Amino acid sequence: MILVIVVALFLSFKWSKRDTTPIKTNPTYTEAQIEHDKRLFQEFKSKMPATGSIQFIRENNFAGNSFFWEDLSDFDYVMNNISNSDVRFIDEQVEKIRKDIFEEIKKFRYYLATKAFTIEVDDAYRRVSIPPEWEHEQPAIFWEVVATLHNSAGNICDLYDELILKGKYLYAI
Repeated sequence: MILVIVVALFLSFKWSKRDTTPIKTNPTYTEAQIEHDKRLFQEFKSKMPATGSIQFIRENNFAGNSFFWEDLSDFDYVMNNISNSDVRFIDEQVEKIRKDIFEEIKKFRYYLATKAFTIEVDDAYRRVSIPPEWEHEQPAIFWEVVATLHNSAGNICDLYDELILKGKYLYAI
């Protein structure tokens, strides 16, 4: 019985990990296709720098702490280009990671838009928060929202890091 449980846990852990094997460049890619992916990777890095919204969600605690919606402005690039076929990599593995990032950011933004509320408006900036009173009045909802946001933020950061590392490996940037 114990052996069965140990084997099941091992296999579920093994299958749940993302594939982190290095990407092999497809030898049939033309120079123009490689340049397209290289240009797109540079654009992605400039529109979504590690020091912008990615750093913010990596470090922010969404448990009742307010923040400026503007802190997530780098994600506008994703939302504006989610269906844009020009913002797709030719390399299938890199494209899959990009697509996963875009989908996770979409879910994150939607969840924030439906669970966080504006608490202050100051000219062009909007301060939002998960209502801190929920922690005492509706603790189950509060902690479910916080956990969902933190998990989603972690997924976004992991995917982002994976894309950056694979891009550096492939495009030497």
